[in-house]
Amino acid sequence: MVMIPKNNREALRSLLIKHEGYRKYPYVCSAGKLTIGIGHNLTDNGLPDYMINKLFEYDVGWAVRGLLGVFSNFATFSGARQIALIDMVFQLGLPSFKGFKNTIQFIRTGEWALAADEALDSRWARNDTPERAKEITDMLRSG
Repeated sequence: MVMIPKNNREALRSLLIKHEGYRKYPYVCSAGKLTIGIGHNLTDNGLPDYMINKLFEYDVGWAVRGLLGVFSNFATFSGARQIALIDMVFQLGLPSFKGFKNTIQFIRTGEWALAADEALDSRWARNDTPERAKEITDMLRSG
């Protein structure tokens, strides 16, 4: 790769932002390609592994921070239960996860089997992703 001097790199960045835009969310560009950032063509180029791994680390941190807000004792949960809850937040998002009020209450009182039962009594488990829900609730139940 050709190294561009820092002052030229900033000029290039400014010009590309002017022409391509700076987008946090994917959009379809004028050529019909799914694009993000400063003109990054996701359709043809995807993301490199290091970016995927950075996004993963960012998302795990986001999920854990959210779960710490729901469960002040989250750090004391078994590894399997932490992983199961992070998986739920990844899939559902924190606001939807917070809708599992009975599940959350049973977790707070340490009644993991009842928490799992409550999670299974949901659209998430019945219709959305039943196999995933079964695996996650088994992890909650068994710890």
